[in-house]
Amino acid sequence: MGGSKRSRSGRKRANPVPNKISARQREEAEISRIEQSLLEVPRYSSRYQLFRPNRRQRAKKAMVEAAGEEEETQQHHIFRATRFTDFPLSSRTLDGLAAANYTELTGIQKTAIPQALAGRDILAAAPTGSGKTLAFLIPLLEILWRKKWNTLDRLGALILCPTRELGIQIFEVLRSVARRHTISAGLVIGGKDFEAEREKVARMNVLVATPGRLLHHMDHVIEFDCSNLQVLVLDEADRILDMGFAKTLDAIVANLPKERQTMLFSATQTKNVKSLARLSLKNPEYVAVSSRSNKDIAEAQNEAHPSETPSNGDKESNEIDVVGTPGGLRQSYAIIPGSEKLSVLWSFIKTHLKSKMIVFLSTGKQVRFVFETFCKLRPGMSLLHIHGNMKQLKRTDMYDLFCRTKSAVLFATDVASRGLDFPDVEWVIQADCPDDVGTYIHRVGRTARFKAQGRAMLFLSQGPEEAFLKRLESKNVQIHQTRINPQRITDITPRVAATVASNQELKKLAQKAFMFYIKSVYQQSDKDVFDVREIDYAKMAKSYGLSNVPKVSIKEQNNDKRQLAKRKNTTVFGYQLRQQNRGRALAEQHGDSSDDSEILTIRKSNAVLPATEEDVDEYNSGVQNGYNQRKRKKRKLDLLGKLPSANRLVFTDDGEAIRAGDIVESPSDNDTSDREHGGIEDYAAAVSRKLNKAAAEDRNLEKRRVQSLHSRRKVKDRERNKIAKERAVESSVHSISSAEEQESMMFSPLGEDEDSVSTASVEIEDAAKIEGDEKKALMILNS
Repeated sequence: MGGSKRSRSGRKRANPVPNKISARQREEAEISRIEQSLLEVPRYSSRYQLFRPNRRQRAKKAMVEAAGEEEETQQHHIFRATRFTDFPLSSRTLDGLAAANYTELTGIQKTAIPQALAGRDILAAAPTGSGKTLAFLIPLLEILWRKKWNTLDRLGALILCPTRELGIQIFEVLRSVARRHTISAGLVIGGKDFEAEREKVARMNVLVATPGRLLHHMDHVIEFDCSNLQVLVLDEADRILDMGFAKTLDAIVANLPKERQTMLFSATQTKNVKSLARLSLKNPEYVAVSSRSNKDIAEAQNEAHPSETPSNGDKESNEIDVVGTPGGLRQSYAIIPGSEKLSVLWSFIKTHLKSKMIVFLSTGKQVRFVFETFCKLRPGMSLLHIHGNMKQLKRTDMYDLFCRTKSAVLFATDVASRGLDFPDVEWVIQADCPDDVGTYIHRVGRTARFKAQGRAMLFLSQGPEEAFLKRLESKNVQIHQTRINPQRITDITPRVAATVASNQELKKLAQKAFMFYIKSVYQQSDKDVFDVREIDYAKMAKSYGLSNVPKVSIKEQNNDKRQLAKRKNTTVFGYQLRQQNRGRALAEQHGDSSDDSEILTIRKSNAVLPATEEDVDEYNSGVQNGYNQRKRKKRKLDLLGKLPSANRLVFTDDGEAIRAGDIVESPSDNDTSDREHGGIEDYAAAVSRKLNKAAAEDRNLEKRRVQSLHSRRKVKDRERNKIAKERAVESSVHSISSAEEQESMMFSPLGEDEDSVSTASVEIEDAAKIEGDEKKALMILNS
C-alpha cells in the first residue's frame, strides 16, 4: 500500500528523502554522456594517409567509400552545428566561451573541433583570422577535463608557436576560455626571466611556448617532466616545421611520448611527408576550409562538409597547401623602381593619415632606418616599429600600443606576420617582396580579420621581382595591378640625404640597412625572383641618403673546411698537396717527367719516388735552413713593428738630414759604447734606455705623490684629535661651572641677579669663540 508508513507508536512516518546528486556524480554523468556522443563521430575521409600503397588502390577505395561515407557525415547532427552549444562540450567550457562572447562557429571550428574531440590527429588549414586558436584550445581543455587532469599529473598539453607575440596572444585567449577549469597554465617564451620560469614550469598542466625556450627548459630543469603528455599542438605549423626550427623540433619531440594526440594548424599547411613523419602522426584527418580566392580547394569542399584536398603522396614534395586569403580582402600590386620605394611609401602615408596600416620590410635594420627617418620627417601620424632584435618588453609595449590606437603606421619584419590579431587594420603594405607565397598569405592576413574588410598593396621592383606574380597565380591568389600617378609622388630623397648627413648615427644605420638588404636578397633561394645583380647600387644608396655606395661583403654559406678541402683535392692542413708537390719535384730531378697526354698513366696522389741518402740529407738541410730563415725574418718584423721607422730622415739643428736609426744618445761617463756602430741595434738600445729612464722618473713621481698624501692625512688626523680633546676639556669645565652656579643660586639671596646676568653673558661669549675655532679647524681640514 502506498503512502506514508506508521511507526510503532502509531505516528505517521514520512517517506525517506532521496539522496541528492553530488557535483562529482553530475560531472561523471556529463563525462560519460559526452564520451558516448563522441564515439559516433565519423571520419571525414580515410583517403589521406602519410604512406599510401599506390594511386590505383587509393582510387578504388575512394570510389567504394565515397557514397556511404558522405551520406553518413551529412546526416550526423554534429556537422550541422552553428553554435558552440550544439557541440558535446562541458558546462565549464561553455560558461567560459559565453563569458568571453564566443557564441557562433566558424568554418574551421565546425570541421576541426569534432575530429579533435574524438581523439584524432588533425592537419588543419584555414585562412587567416578564421578562428583557428579556439579550434585547438577547446578540444585541448575538454580532453584534460575528461581525464580529470590536475597539478599532480604534470604537463598534459603543449602548444608550440613560432613567435613570442603569438604565444602571448594564445595565452590570453586560453585564460579567457579556461576560467572555469581547474588546471594550471603557463607561458614560456624568450626574453623573460629564466630563473623565475624554471620554478613554476614543472607544475604547469598546459604550456604555451616557443621552441627555443622550451628546449632550454628541457635541458636545464630536472623537474620538468613531459612523459605524461596527452596533446601536442603546433600553431603556424609550416613555420615550425621549416628548416629554421627543424633541429629544435626534433630535440623537443625526442622528449615527448609517442602515444599522444597531435594537431597542426596554419593558413599555409604543409604536406611534406618528411616534415610530418618526424611528428609521428597516426592516420591524421586533413581539414581545409578555403576562401573564394582558391578555386581548387573550393571545388573539393562543400558547404556542409569541407573535406580534404587530394595529395599526390610524393614523399619528397615540399609544396605547401594554400587555402586562400580572407574573403573581405582586396589585393593589388604596383611596379616601382627600387630607388623610389621610400618616396612612394611616404606619399602613401601622407594621403592616408587617418588609416591604420602595417608596412612590412625585409630586415630589422631597414625597419629601424625607415622608422627613424620618417620620425624626423614628421608625416603627421603616429609611427611605431617592431622587429626581432628588440627586447621583449619593448616588443610587447609596441604590440599593445598599436592595438589600442585608431590610426598609426607599424613598420615590421615577418616577426609580426604570423598569427597576430591586430584589430581594425585597414592596409597592409609590403614594401619589399616576400620570400614566398606562404609569407605573402600570412602578411596580408593581418587585415580583413573575421568578416572585416581590408586592403593589401605589394611593391615590386622592375625586373626579376615581377616573376613573383606567376608564383601567386600558381596558387590561385587573385591580385590586380594599380598604376601610381607620378604627379602625386613626393620625392623625399633630398630631405632624407640632408637628414642622414646631419646625423652620424642615422648615417651608420642607413649603411647597415643598405648592406643587410643586399645580403637578404643574395641569400634568397628563388633566384628567378631575387637577383642581386639587377639592383642599381648607386641609386639604391642615394635613396637611403648616402653619397657613396657602402661596401658589401658576402660570405659563402658553406663554411665546411673539409668539404672545401675535398673540392680542392687536399686535406684541411694541406698535407696531401705537399706530398704531391714533393714527389713531383723529386721525380723531375731523376728525369721522370711523364706527359699528361699519355693514354694510361699510373700515379698515386701521395706517391714519393725513391731517392738516395744524399738527396734526403740535402732536402732536410734545405728545410731546416728555410725554417731558420723564416724565424729570423718573423722576429725582425716583430721588432720593426714595435719601433718607429729607422729609415726615416731626421733634420739636425744645422739642417743636415740623418737616418733616424743612426741617431744615438751621447755616451755618459760610464758608457763605453762606440758611436761608430750605428744601425737598428743601437737605435733599439737607445730607445730602451729612454723608456727605462722615463719609467724610473714615473716611479719617483708616484712615490712622492703617495708620500704627500700620507703626510696630509696625518696632519688632518692630528688636527681632528686636537679639536676633540679641546672640546672634551671645555665640556667638562662647563659642566663643573654650571653645577657650581646652580648651587650658588640655590643658596644666594634674591639681590644677586646682576652677577648671574654677567656670568651668562660670559658663557655666551665663550660659546661663540668655540664655534669660531671649530670653523677655522674645518677650513684647515678642507684645505
